[in-house]
Amino acid sequence: MIKWINQSLCIFFASVITNLSLFVVLAFFTRLVMLFWLKDEDLIVDFSSVLPVFIMGLRFDLKIGVIFALLVALPLFYFTPTNRFIRIWQSTLWVVVLIVLVANYGYFSFYGSPFNALVFGLFDDDTFAIIQTLISDFPIIKMTIFIVLAVIFLMKINVLISSKLTQIFLNRLKKSIFAPIAYLCFFLCLGVMAKGTLAGVALQRQHMVVTNNSFLNNLVPNYLSSLYYALAAKKNEPKMSDTEVLVRQLGFSSVFEAADALGFKVTTEEELLNLLYTKSEFSSEQYEHLKMDRQKSNNVLSSKHAPKDLLFFLMESMGQEPFIYQNDAFDVLGELNRAKAFACHFDNFDAIQNGTFPSLEGILYHSPITPLTQGKYAYNTMPWSVAMRLKEAGYHTVFFTAGRASWRNLDQSLPNQGFDEVIDAGFILQNYPESYMDMWGVPDEFLFAAITDYRKNYQIAQKAAVEKVPLFIFVLTITNHPPYTLPLNEESPHLDLTYWLGDKSSPLLENNLKTFRYSANQLGKFVLNAKEDIMANRLVIAATGDHNARTFGLYTGLNRASLAHKVPFLVWANKENCGHQLHLPASHRDMFPTLFELLNVEMSYLKSGRNLFDDRFDGQNALALQFTGDVRNFQNQWSLLNTSSCELDCKNDPLISIESHSNCPQINHNETKICQQFIQQDLEARAHLALADWHIRYQLTQKE
Repeated sequence: MIKWINQSLCIFFASVITNLSLFVVLAFFTRLVMLFWLKDEDLIVDFSSVLPVFIMGLRFDLKIGVIFALLVALPLFYFTPTNRFIRIWQSTLWVVVLIVLVANYGYFSFYGSPFNALVFGLFDDDTFAIIQTLISDFPIIKMTIFIVLAVIFLMKINVLISSKLTQIFLNRLKKSIFAPIAYLCFFLCLGVMAKGTLAGVALQRQHMVVTNNSFLNNLVPNYLSSLYYALAAKKNEPKMSDTEVLVRQLGFSSVFEAADALGFKVTTEEELLNLLYTKSEFSSEQYEHLKMDRQKSNNVLSSKHAPKDLLFFLMESMGQEPFIYQNDAFDVLGELNRAKAFACHFDNFDAIQNGTFPSLEGILYHSPITPLTQGKYAYNTMPWSVAMRLKEAGYHTVFFTAGRASWRNLDQSLPNQGFDEVIDAGFILQNYPESYMDMWGVPDEFLFAAITDYRKNYQIAQKAAVEKVPLFIFVLTITNHPPYTLPLNEESPHLDLTYWLGDKSSPLLENNLKTFRYSANQLGKFVLNAKEDIMANRLVIAATGDHNARTFGLYTGLNRASLAHKVPFLVWANKENCGHQLHLPASHRDMFPTLFELLNVEMSYLKSGRNLFDDRFDGQNALALQFTGDVRNFQNQWSLLNTSSCELDCKNDPLISIESHSNCPQINHNETKICQQFIQQDLEARAHLALADWHIRYQLTQKE
């Protein structure tokens, strides 16, 4: 029995090593061929720019190659290497690999990228017509001959190498007392290669961006990993065929009934679309004909005042609760506390979703549907997106992230949604030698340094430019993310937790508060350095949290329930006053309708929410609506279609200042009676969410 186990393991390991090696070599040469045959003539590559591509590519090759090699070798525990089934099994798997390789090469040569979600258009569109096109446009016969010859060659090499390795292993390990240790080490090595790293997050798509060049980054994944991620994207792709699915779930018979709840008297989709935008200029015919002509766009800029630059910061896990307890002995804000002194701080403000990426999509695209842009819709331009509206208004648009741009397919989706540049940790690592990667990205201080330098260089270039182009930067920070690790050489001042009046049950609370302070301090320093531009009406800065921190507790008590989803919304603009809405309920959906009106720019945009600086708003119907289906007003919070679930009155809201209590109506403290007062607000909130969902589905299905 022991002899059989030893022999089987030797045969198995020999086959795994052989097939893994062949897979890695094949992937290496494929990458090399693509580099020199498919690159643009004007792309200059050198060793320093290509080396990271091949190193990261090797890691992906080992990760996928191990899985492939194990799949090839597993039947060897039952069949002998010379068994006919084994030959057929191994040949079939290699044929599949080579077909995917050739198909990926052809796809790359045509689309300029490896397999992505668009590849499944073969099955979504006229499949027969597409196949006919492929046959006519690609050398199918030559490709078939290549695959057959390559399989014959690989199988001969496979048999030769694996048989020799088997003999070597049997001779060395047959009677060795170290054989079990050798086998264990081999399995551990396979596990490390399959994970792709010794420590930290397992190798995944977000690690594919290693340079500032999209072509080189597209060379990192091999053919099988590209297909795998394309399949994953397809699986996550939302179904859009039924444009009124959420409309009905929210209690409306049609989208027109939902529109009627908001006072929109319409009978056609075109009429409704026009009412959803300011200046009513979006129809489905115009959808296909939006042009990105920058010269034409600049004519849209208001001639009365110079347009202002806009910097928007989406701060990782920045909840509102720490702002409540800020004091000299519990300095959890750092320099942000000084900067907050000349900000408009909306402190009764909810995140639109409960996660970073859902909030990001909700903010940029006003989409309740998430994930939206990880499948084929990443490649569909959404002209209502925040960046696209500003790009159309003449802005140069840039997305900065401290993480990797390949996270959640951002490097592929954002350029299609109006961003001229996407700058990530790879750029920062290359240009700031003292920076480094932790689990999720570079520390925020290097992100803020990169933004500062980018603005300086941009301003210098603008001084020499004949035609001035304002700047929009959207920033995604990273440091205040679990496991809440402070950067190297960073020391946080002592935080006396006796001043933390919230939930203290999480063992990560103190670490979370330290990274919270670090990121808040970096934001504060940045704003203070930009104060001159803000006061000179050249710049608007806004910041909010993507969601609240989970370490702050579950907020189950009635006097804390309103804090569950609260994040700050801070606006730095040269305003004499901040208006009367600072303490009114609001949410992420209200941010850009507010910010757009501060920029001195004539533009049309999606009316996703209300302008928080609009003095005409009386505040009686102020709502904080989340795309999760939760909603708050001044007195209660509840789940849509379930007003009996409300559980809060405004006197118990810890973020409502004493001064603003006068705005809180006198209410009966019987919960059922309280909630019945808000049936109309529930109706309006449902209508807002229904129309947001319908708008996304309707617009995107018009493209299909």
